[in-house]
Amino acid sequence: MPGSQRTAARACDPLPEITEEAAPAATAACYTAIRATLGVQSVPLLYRVLAAEPGCLAWAWAVLAPLAACGVLEEVGRAVVGALPAAPPAPPRAACRLAGLDDAAADQAGLVVTAFNRANPLNLAALAVLLAARRTGQAPAATAPPRMMAPPPQALAVPRTETLSADTVALMHFLAGHGGRRRVAAMPTLWSVLAAHPAALALAAAALAPGFANGSIAAAARALSRQAEQAVSALPMAPAPGPDRAAMLHLQRIAPFFAETIPAMIVIGAQLEPLFAREVLP
Repeated sequence: MPGSQRTAARACDPLPEITEEAAPAATAACYTAIRATLGVQSVPLLYRVLAAEPGCLAWAWAVLAPLAACGVLEEVGRAVVGALPAAPPAPPRAACRLAGLDDAAADQAGLVVTAFNRANPLNLAALAVLLAARRTGQAPAATAPPRMMAPPPQALAVPRTETLSADTVALMHFLAGHGGRRRVAAMPTLWSVLAAHPAALALAAAALAPGFANGSIAAAARALSRQAEQAVSALPMAPAPGPDRAAMLHLQRIAPFFAETIPAMIVIGAQLEPLFAREVLP
C-alpha cells in the first residue's frame, strides 16, 4: 500500500491511521459499514489505526460485524456504562456563557460529547472482543439475528490542525495527555472535534484537571476495563477467525494505548456531559 494511503495520520499522532478522507476504496467501504452498523458519526480511532496494517481491519470487522449487528457489543457496552461512578452535578449554563461559549455552541458541544459517550462503550467492547479472539481463538457468539441497519448518521466535522490556534492545540494535548501524565500517542477524536469550540476545551480542561492530578479518572478507567473483560468472558463463545501474523503483531502494538485510552474517554465523557447540559427548570 502506498505510504500516503497507509498512513494518513494527523501531525501529532505517532500511531499510524488511515483517515476517512484518505481511505482507499476497500477501506472506505469498510468504514461505511462500520458507521452504519455502529450508528456512529465518525469512524472511531480504533478502526482507523487497525486499518493502517493491511488486512488487520478486514479481520477485525469480520469478527466484530456480526456482534455489532445483533447487539452483543451494545450489551457489553451497557455493562461498562453501568460500572461508571456517579457523574458530577451540572454547573449553571452561565458558566459556559461566561467562558465565551454561547448557548448554541454549548448545545453543539453537548451533542458531540453525547455522540462519543454512545460510541466509546462500543469501542471498548470491540477491543475486549478482539483481544479475546487474539488470545483464545474465540469470540462471543452472535446469538440473535442482525438488526436492520439505518443509513450512517451525518459525519462530524473535524477542524484541520493548521487552522487552530497554538492555545487550542496546547489544550488538546493537555487533555489527551491527562495533564501531562501520558504521552500523546494519538489524539482522541473527541478533542479534535471539540477544537471547533476552544472555550469548550477550556471548560473541559478545568473540569478534568483535578481528576487527572489525583488519579481518579485513571482508576475509574481501569475498573471499566475489567468490567468489559468480565462481560465478554461471561458470554457464550464460538471459534473466531484468526489474524495473520502481521495483523496480530499490529494489534499487540496498539492494544496498550487503546486499553488505556478508551475507558478513560468513557469516564471523561460521563464527567463532561453535565458540563454542557441545559439547566432543568423546576
